[in-house]
Amino acid sequence: MITSTPLFTAFPWLISITKLIPERFLVWALPAGQVFRDFRKFALACIHDAIRTKQENDRNGVKTDDKGSMFLHLANSDMPESERRPERLMQEAQVLLAGGTATTSHTLG
Repeated sequence: MITSTPLFTAFPWLISITKLIPERFLVWALPAGQVFRDFRKFALACIHDAIRTKQENDRNGVKTDDKGSMFLHLANSDMPESERRPERLMQEAQVLLAGGTATTSHTLG
């Protein structure tokens, strides 16, 4: 997926079409995509954990220390609720992964 980023940039409507294809089929067609599927699951688990921690702390009247992770910081921020949805935070995680991967690979190359 990282190597096809320019394709999605040039044709953003492809993202909508790709989202309609069942994930199982995409992984079957492109086995290397399993890495991204695993990353997505891991990141979503971290996001849900951060949101749960924030909600538990709010219920207990404890101030949340937001220095533990980027997701905990965002869950504790004053951003609108729509910007703190798990799917939205997942998109941010993917951007960070792509940015860190692309720049590092270009530097090493």
